[in-house]
Parts: sequence; C-alpha cells; structure tokens
Amino acid sequence: MNYLQRYIELRKTSCQEISNAVGLGYHSVQKVVKGVRRPLIVRKAVAEYLGLDPVKTWGRGAAMYLRHMIAVEANRMADEKAEQARAEFLAKYGASSNNLTAKRQAVNV
Repeated sequence: MNYLQRYIELRKTSCQEISNAVGLGYHSVQKVVKGVRRPLIVRKAVAEYLGLDPVKTWGRGAAMYLRHMIAVEANRMADEKAEQARAEFLAKYGASSNNLTAKRQAVNV
C-alpha cells in the first residue's frame, strides 16, 4: 500500500467515491492511486478532491509530503475521537460544571 492509498483510507473514502465525485472512470482513478498510470487530468482531479497539492502529491518529494499529510490526518482523527469520548463521558456522568470541579478536586487531593 502506498502513501496515497493510506491517506485515502484514513479519510474513510474509496476510489469509487472519488471517481463518482470527479466524474472519471473508477479504473482510471484506481490505476492512478496505485501508481500504475500517470494521466495528468486524473492526477489533478484526485488531488483536488482529496485537498492535496497535485504537484507535491506526484512530484519530487511526494513521499515526504504524503507522510506529512497522513500525520496531519491521523492527528485530526485522534482529536475527533478524543472529543467524541469526552462528549460520551460527559453525557454519561453528567455535564454540569459543578460535578467536574468537584471530581477534579477529589482526584487532586
């Protein structure tokens, strides 16, 4: 699996969704993502759909750029999961600020 495939997987999307959104054939998108083919029109459309720079995605230093973008996406997902867990905790144990202050004081004693 290459870095672009990992990025697409982190974004929870697929080549089928990308091809439907940009109006190109599934196999064209899939081959570009895998690195088998290199048509500029498809590369540009895929990169723009994913919010990536087309030149950096397939140009020199693409591996470093994509690794950075994977790290950014992974951090974003981790933040979302942490916020979701926090919201679930507050919903389960009460979200009043009085409860939170009292619990914090009890833990720090």
